[in-house]
Amino acid sequence: MPLPQPIKVCSLNDVSLPGMRSFVVAGREVLIVRTADGAVSALGAKCTHKGAPLAEGVLEGNVITCPWHGATFEATTGKLKSGPQIFGGKIFEKIQRNLPHYSITIQGESIWLTLP
Repeated sequence: MPLPQPIKVCSLNDVSLPGMRSFVVAGREVLIVRTADGAVSALGAKCTHKGAPLAEGVLEGNVITCPWHGATFEATTGKLKSGPQIFGGKIFEKIQRNLPHYSITIQGESIWLTLP
C-alpha cells in the first residue's frame, strides 16, 4: 500500500496569527490553528459534541472554545480540556472525545497536511 502523500492546504498568511480557519482537504474539513507563540496545528474542524464549526469559536492562548456549548480543546493537540458548559440552566451530556489531529509540515510559507 502506498504511503499517504502530503497535500498543500494553504499559506501561513491565510491564517491569522493568532487565529484559526477551516479548509476542505480531500473531502475533510480541517481546522488550521496558529497560536500566538507561532505553533501551527491541523485538527478536525467540528466540535465532537454537536458538530459546531470551531472556526467560529474562540482561540485564547492554547485553548479553542466551541461557539455553541463551550467545550474546550487544546489548540496544538486537539485534546479535550472540558466538556460543554451549562447555558440557560440546561446541562449538556458529557463528551469525552478529542478532536482528530493531523500531521503537518511547513515548507517555506506553505502548510502541507498528511491524512491517515
